[in-house]
Amino acid sequence: MNKILVVDDEKTIRLVLKKFLNSIGYEVEEADSAESALKLADGQEFFLAFVDVKLPDASGLELIEKLKKQVNIDVIEINPPGKSAQFLADTIAMQLERRVPH
Repeated sequence: MNKILVVDDEKTIRLVLKKFLNSIGYEVEEADSAESALKLADGQEFFLAFVDVKLPDASGLELIEKLKKQVNIDVIEINPPGKSAQFLADTIAMQLERRVPH
């Protein structure tokens, strides 16, 4: 399984992450809200999710809790307060190295 879920209400962020992850061999599904993310997670298996901490219909932290109860998944927060873009890039690299399923 090499499927990743990207949850962000900003289309540009979803597209950039999807393009990058596709380019290194991962299949990516996108969701623009907590509701759509939970629906996707209910019908598919993902090993990793990127979740924005600020979503239009719920906090990203609430979504993370629900996802972890619903499925066995690792989660990386997008835009965590006080963290830089470099922190996010380093976290992505570390997480993918740890869980490389291809």
